[in-house]
Amino acid sequence: MRNLQRIGRISYGVYLYHFVVLALLLRLLGNNSFVAYPSWLRLFVAGSASILVASICWLIIERHANDLKRYFPMRGVEL
Repeated sequence: MRNLQRIGRISYGVYLYHFVVLALLLRLLGNNSFVAYPSWLRLFVAGSASILVASICWLIIERHANDLKRYFPMRGVEL
């Protein structure tokens, strides 16, 4: 269960950064050479890099931003 919670914490970051990571990989390796690799290898490399970037961003940015929630209590919306 803890692994699912860890994945859940960084899932939005993976969603945000996966396109940037893929674009950087295409730029660094060259579009033609990256496409020449098998699709499972491309998925593994791009997915691992996205998870790594999202984890680092969670540790550096999101964790500290979540700590600020205690100063802004959630209130119900009155209609």
